[in-house]
Amino acid sequence: MLLILLQSSNESDRKDVTKLLAKMFSDPDSDLAAQNKPLWLCFLGRFNDIDTVVRRTCVQSSQEFIVNHPELVNDITEPLRQRTHDPDENVRMDVVQAVVGASKKEFSNITLELLECVKERTLDKKVSIHYCTTVVCFTLVLFVV
Repeated sequence: MLLILLQSSNESDRKDVTKLLAKMFSDPDSDLAAQNKPLWLCFLGRFNDIDTVVRRTCVQSSQEFIVNHPELVNDITEPLRQRTHDPDENVRMDVVQAVVGASKKEFSNITLELLECVKERTLDKKVSIHYCTTVVCFTLVLFVV
């Protein structure tokens, strides 16, 4: 049933199911992604949803995936990288915040590819994203060092 709702043409259904699954997949005690691979793969497809709210939900939940499930980091790296080029600037900023937020909690789970995603946004044409990303990167350096 969740798989059907996740692929629904109704944006409200997709949004609600995406939020629910994001919580279920990212829970520290969850192994749902391993138990139900088709549902996990369908969820990853929502990173490319036509609805901005659904894409933002996916990106925002990725911080918890990185922190709580290092085994899923490789699965979400490419969808996050793709969202760094999202037409919506809020989605692009959410990627930066998710990666930096996760790195502050569990830096050992951060891959070079995820740091590259953040670095790319320092070159964003939108001044607000460029500025915020630069500040966040500086803060991250201070936090790590």
